[in-house]
Amino acid sequence: SSSSESKLIKAHKSPISKLQLSPNLCLLSSCGLDGCLRLWNVSGGQSPSELFSKSLNSPLRALAFSPDSASLLAGASDGSARVFFASSGREKAVLRGHTGWVTAAGLAADRALTGGADRQLLLWDLEKKVPISAVKDHCAALRAALVCGETLVSAASDGYVKVYDSRLQRAVLSLRSHAGAVISADFSGDSLVTSGSDFKIALVDLRGGRVRGSLDLGTSNAVSVKFLPGENKLLAVLDDRTVRLYEHKAAFDFGGASTSEGRAYTAQVENIEGNEAENEEEILHRTLDGVMSQIGVVTRRVKEISERIAENEKQVWKLTQFVKQDMECND
Repeated sequence: SSSSESKLIKAHKSPISKLQLSPNLCLLSSCGLDGCLRLWNVSGGQSPSELFSKSLNSPLRALAFSPDSASLLAGASDGSARVFFASSGREKAVLRGHTGWVTAAGLAADRALTGGADRQLLLWDLEKKVPISAVKDHCAALRAALVCGETLVSAASDGYVKVYDSRLQRAVLSLRSHAGAVISADFSGDSLVTSGSDFKIALVDLRGGRVRGSLDLGTSNAVSVKFLPGENKLLAVLDDRTVRLYEHKAAFDFGGASTSEGRAYTAQVENIEGNEAENEEEILHRTLDGVMSQIGVVTRRVKEISERIAENEKQVWKLTQFVKQDMECND
């Protein structure tokens, strides 16, 4: 784009942690480590007009719109999540239940789903402002919490995707979509797309319960992936300052094998002014995520070995009993 077709907005005093476009494509929201939440009207092809700006006094890392674009949820480092009316910025609900950062969020008309650095996934009743259910199935911080109709989905730094029923009572699917941490996730119908720290984008078939294919990004990570509403396209923002638009049916090998590169339209993101120095708390948080992910892998491995030892001991006991009975018969 030329300078006359784009506008640079200095929105935050510290790094932006999340940028979210509403389902109706009319609203754009951002939140940052400065604790500021901002919302713009970006419809009509005109310059963005700010609808509201709020300072929540705690760094923010999670952001989600409701399906009707009428509400907005923001998750903070103090363990709280707040829901706002998009039209006015008026606070609708305050949800408190996490013991650390709220790192993932999903929103529906009457429910909210939040995930945290405490590894908890909480389903909320927005009217009563209380948790309906809570699970702690991941071994590391949550990176995505999605409300997909009657299905709830979580993804975490342990590389796993988990799918639950509408009440968060039962896990119906658990699979690993990445060798490293999951960074971002989005859904469309029965498809879930995830990006990971293993330099790949994976497409998960929620109905079939398998990874249908993956895109190898070389030495870059996709910091955000998004299905475009109503189109067979996937948008990926990479940490090499490029934005890629994929025709996702052409990009993924639906036979399950990885593709070296998909058909993509790539645009270079210009270097812009701003504070690009990483926040120390952000660095620490990401480092802890990596450590927790590795601990999770080791924990699962120890559990597998323990189960094998227990099974071997059971087989030895059965063999001992058999030998003992045989000796008694011979006597």
